[in-house]
Amino acid sequence: MHTGHLCVGEICEGSIGAASRLAVVLPGAEGPVGAAMTPRGLLTEALADGREDRDVLVAHVAEDRSPGAFLEARAAGLPGAFVQARRGLAVEASGLAAHFAILGGFGDPPPGRGRAFVRLFAERLAVVDVPVVVPGPAPDLCPGDVLRRVGGCLGLVVPAGPEGQNEAGSEWKESTGGCHTVLEGRWDGQQAAIGARSSGIQPDRRSPEAGATTVAVRVKATRIATVLVLAMAALAGLGASCGDSDGTTTASPTTNPPPTPAPIERPEPTLRLLVITDLEGYLAPCGCNARPLGGIDRMAAKVAEVRGHGQPTLLVAAGDLFFGSEEHGFGGDGAEVQEIWKAELLVDIFEEMGLAAAVPGALDLSMGVDTFRSLVVAADFPLLAGGLRLGPDAEMYDAPTNLLSETLVRTVGDVKVGLVGVTSMESLAGTLPDGVTRDSALRDAAQAGVAAVREEGADLVVALVRGTRREARQVGALDGVDFVVQGGIDQAEAIPPVDADGAFIFHSGRQGQGLLVVDIFKRDDGAYTDWSDWTTEVERGRLETRMEELRTRLEDWAGDDSVDENDVRTQRARLERMETERRGLRPPATVPGNAFSATWLELPPDASQAAPVTRMIDSYYRRVNENNARVFADLVPEAPAEGQPHYVGSQACGGDCHQGAVDWWTGHAHGRAYATLTELDKEFNLSCVGCHVTGYMKAGGSTVTHNLDGALVNVGCESCHGPGSDHVSAPEEAPLPRDIAEGVCVSCHNQEHSERFVYDAFVQMLVVPGHGRPAAGQ
Repeated sequence: MHTGHLCVGEICEGSIGAASRLAVVLPGAEGPVGAAMTPRGLLTEALADGREDRDVLVAHVAEDRSPGAFLEARAAGLPGAFVQARRGLAVEASGLAAHFAILGGFGDPPPGRGRAFVRLFAERLAVVDVPVVVPGPAPDLCPGDVLRRVGGCLGLVVPAGPEGQNEAGSEWKESTGGCHTVLEGRWDGQQAAIGARSSGIQPDRRSPEAGATTVAVRVKATRIATVLVLAMAALAGLGASCGDSDGTTTASPTTNPPPTPAPIERPEPTLRLLVITDLEGYLAPCGCNARPLGGIDRMAAKVAEVRGHGQPTLLVAAGDLFFGSEEHGFGGDGAEVQEIWKAELLVDIFEEMGLAAAVPGALDLSMGVDTFRSLVVAADFPLLAGGLRLGPDAEMYDAPTNLLSETLVRTVGDVKVGLVGVTSMESLAGTLPDGVTRDSALRDAAQAGVAAVREEGADLVVALVRGTRREARQVGALDGVDFVVQGGIDQAEAIPPVDADGAFIFHSGRQGQGLLVVDIFKRDDGAYTDWSDWTTEVERGRLETRMEELRTRLEDWAGDDSVDENDVRTQRARLERMETERRGLRPPATVPGNAFSATWLELPPDASQAAPVTRMIDSYYRRVNENNARVFADLVPEAPAEGQPHYVGSQACGGDCHQGAVDWWTGHAHGRAYATLTELDKEFNLSCVGCHVTGYMKAGGSTVTHNLDGALVNVGCESCHGPGSDHVSAPEEAPLPRDIAEGVCVSCHNQEHSERFVYDAFVQMLVVPGHGRPAAGQ
């Protein structure tokens, strides 16, 4: 079936003769490719032959006119990003490649629920950086409903409580009944932001227009499981987006903006500030990610490259430096050793990179105050923590009474830069560990530090803060502060510069995924102007979102006799004004007085690596491997309780029973998981091994050193179906579970290690002939 008039990314309904089925056009190669959407909303295997008996919509597209806007089908052998459409459902990826949007038919939408809508079915809301709009008064909607097009985005219905405050907790769940009055039009932006933040939603800075009933927010829950979007069938108007019944296409307003203006030419900066935030002990990203970003050796190479341009530079860090919050599978004696060694290695790497100063975080105390004290003493750069006191231990003769520093003044080029560090290192209970005391509140300590560095003659003051946004803004509002570097934000993406009542706040993301470079142009003693292309791009993106909303509205009005023609003309004129504004959005060619330009430099997998640092990391991995192999040599798995099965390995499942499944598994990534560790000297690394073997630390299973003589290496059959000894002995009497709970997968396929994982989609990729489906010829 050839449908060359379709555009990649368009969503068609009824094109394959089934009113209850939706399909997505996929990019064409030399031959047709396609994917079917079943009524249950599950992605089936991608087919290259386009056999109509599989009900596959085949689209041989000669030209991809919507780059990056098609179904993510990478696991099925196709590249991709998100589903998008010119009309109908649109999941806007903002340049990120991430998740599946699963589409399926469920019949007509209930009466009174709008022209069309989709529903959100997820225990935890977690799509990364996808625009979501909270609709206004709509008493016929239930929490969990998602409107098809509200201002050009998906609309999420939020439950409202007294005075219109959001009652949503930390998790969003499907509402099965009891509609709430939604918002009731009484939210202002601040209430919406406060009420939604507990669910991982952060407010968009753009305010709603006068009379509007929407508040724009963005989802930033990067550590939680991915959302599953299920589109309702019979969406009105979708057929027109694919083509009229006579096979002709229907034109729609273009959504592709004109090219972005080229960056302006700037003079040489007075100095460059290089920023790392919330490293969290990451030496390198997990190789299981689709596109692993970061690596401290890549960071070191980038710092050296920037310094090589000749401008005076200052490298600073803020947030949790040495340790993260991620658990590593085994908590017995000796498990903390590799983490402490890694922190000690980071001290050496920071010195190699020329780190000027850093402010630590609460997680840096996670291995105890003695470990933290030893790291502070070993570092040749100061750890700044104004208001906190860390005394020496009894063996530190002639040591200062406080091992932590409060400030540092460093001459960078011709500028004296004052660094002030404050941190909130208290636990969630508000307590500090023994040996650490607080002399003054965070804001008071910052104020005293600013006065101290100004007294020393600092021309420029940078406050390093590990704390909440509120605390960072409080520090930024202090007289004498020019810039704030904020750590302690649970967000992978770097945040564009934020104006905090005079000072600007910088953030460079988490886990070393990129380096923030701030070019500072100091000409006098006045305030600083944001001269960043980055900031302009953010403004342009917001404006383009509003323009797309308006285009959609005009498109929906086309042919609607109930719409006043004067309203149409007014909105078209408004769109033209917005386009004029968009074209003019660029930083000024020159800025009088002080200015800065911030740029975040991503560290992709192919970024250069600093060879000395790479060697240090490789040596660490070998040291850990050799140590753990020795220390845990006698660690054997606990025996199963009497009458309970034990693990036998995947090869025991083959032979006359499941040989086809075993053959398929040996060629799958699960069947090669252990080799990816041995190649890197990580097979005994406690941060990795638990997700690369079967039955790890389970009764009758495996440990870091014992894996049934190799039978339990790799992610085998029993990783999903449980220990199989009874089933091997008596298949009929002891069947194994076939329906695998999501929790089994997400213990390893979490946001840290497998950011594209969507359980309902990916589990179907494991259903193949011989494994969940009849083998060929059966």
